[in-house]
Amino acid sequence: MLRFELSPTVVRLKHVNVRSEKHGPDAIPALDLKLRLTTPNSMLKLFHPELLSLLYYRSDDEHPEIEGLEETLPNRMFEHLGPLHWHDQGSGYELRIDYGLGGDADIVLTDCTIDRFTIEALEGGSCVLTWRLRCAHVGDREFGRLCTMVDKDVTATLTAPVVDQGSTEQHDEMDATERFLASARA
Repeated sequence: MLRFELSPTVVRLKHVNVRSEKHGPDAIPALDLKLRLTTPNSMLKLFHPELLSLLYYRSDDEHPEIEGLEETLPNRMFEHLGPLHWHDQGSGYELRIDYGLGGDADIVLTDCTIDRFTIEALEGGSCVLTWRLRCAHVGDREFGRLCTMVDKDVTATLTAPVVDQGSTEQHDEMDATERFLASARA
């Protein structure tokens, strides 16, 4: 399973897709977010240890190594290569978007799934990562605020689920659905 996390980082909210999910007889409000991040290409190691060296190299003529600095690979290996699609996903994530008024005003989405990654190699040692975040159990407040943020930079924190090394139990989606329905009925 993919373990992709972001400490508070500026990302671009590219799209919000409002939808519903059927959970038994109930239709649960849900949404998909398309997020984009321009980041150092060293982040590609999160996807696969060899991905960085597959897409980038160092031209010693153009970029000599500087002692004391981490070695970088700034040159794209294939200048005509378009964005790559990375087929992996992770579930149980939490996304927190800073709303600028302090912790209580932040938009917090839990039990999210991340997938549909694209990786675009840029010259100079950066890459653009784009992915989809899917989430059910979204309240009216979150819907409204997220829709006003489309195509804007937001400060986001993405937290991976805590994995209990001693347990093999899977995330129980029905418990989250039942909690949401109970809170909506109250």
